[in-house]
Amino acid sequence: MDVELRSAMDFQPLIRKAQSKGVGVIGSFHDFQSTPMDEVLRGAVDVALQFRFDAVKIATMLQSPADLGRLVTLAATEKRLPISIMGMGPWGGHRGLCLRNVVACSITVIWAVRMPPVSGLPGD
Repeated sequence: MDVELRSAMDFQPLIRKAQSKGVGVIGSFHDFQSTPMDEVLRGAVDVALQFRFDAVKIATMLQSPADLGRLVTLAATEKRLPISIMGMGPWGGHRGLCLRNVVACSITVIWAVRMPPVSGLPGD
């Protein structure tokens, strides 16, 4: 289940019920205008921890190399919780390739832990 961090308080009963049933919960932070400063990005992780989410997803608008650098640094240094980071906009294209690789790895790890094995796939 994916919950916008800004709405986590409103959905707390649903979040707790999902967690009690073993459903993984991801907290999401979106900024479609800019990439906030480090304190805000780390604050999103803090909120996800407060609600005991299984992971946090952060998606921001990249306007400069410095924005991309902040997201890459967050991905490389945040160890408290699995994190998926997405950059959009002018610096989210081919220049953001290293960031997308981090995102793919984090999503794979999150869902590999949560999903049961699937049989009948090619190569089985």
